[in-house]
Amino acid sequence: MEFSLVFFFTSFFIPILLLLTLYHFFNQDKTKQTTTRTCKTYPLIGDLPELIKNRNRIFDWTTEILIDIPTHTMVQQDPGFPGSILTANPKNVEYILKTKSENYPKSDITISMLEDLLGHGIFNSNGDHWRWQRKTASLAFTTRSLRGLMVDTVHTVIKHRLIPLLEKTREKGEVIDMQDVLERFAFDNICRVVFDMDPACQTAEGSDLMRSFVEALDLPVNRFPVGFVWRGIKWLDIGSERRLRESIAKVKSHVTAIIHEKMEKALE
Repeated sequence: MEFSLVFFFTSFFIPILLLLTLYHFFNQDKTKQTTTRTCKTYPLIGDLPELIKNRNRIFDWTTEILIDIPTHTMVQQDPGFPGSILTANPKNVEYILKTKSENYPKSDITISMLEDLLGHGIFNSNGDHWRWQRKTASLAFTTRSLRGLMVDTVHTVIKHRLIPLLEKTREKGEVIDMQDVLERFAFDNICRVVFDMDPACQTAEGSDLMRSFVEALDLPVNRFPVGFVWRGIKWLDIGSERRLRESIAKVKSHVTAIIHEKMEKALE
């Protein structure tokens, strides 16, 4: 009789104890995961529904998620990708880009997606190739003459373009898109420093060069949510892939014309 009771309680309570232990383990694991992921994921398609839902506000969407997470870091699972980590934690950014940058090479998938725009430049390369370009760029940007040119250029554009525009807007009581204004301000400065030409984007509706440049920067982002499908869209030359090709061609055409003009002047 005693043996039967012992067997009964053992066979009854041990499974319950195991179930409670497993429940606590998995429940605790899910709690930990919420600190690194808040967007919904689904089998096979990953975060695709959330990406499609927020495709027109992708940066706002990811920023909202990262702000709500204590670590400011999340895991993202896109179809066709092994998974990615997004972080807005300054310590993580410094560690990845500076402290241990060699441990975080860009994947072949990422490089191929950005190659049309960036080629194999400093923002789209790894290893010795990246290290050589970084060293060259560091030497160029630390020269006193270039720093002086950048300061003078920025001061000129602020004084004669940005401040008058803001004052005029204030006097008229108009609403202004500061993101658009600062993009034009930055583009004017870049063109004046790099190409010694003035697109005057602060005073005009927007030069063709700037529109093509901004579009060429924005459109490659559309490749990430669709995975390898973008290759088929590019082969068909339709939609965003066609617009990207046309925008890059316009930018290259403008830049090539500027370089040729400078070379001709140098030979005179």
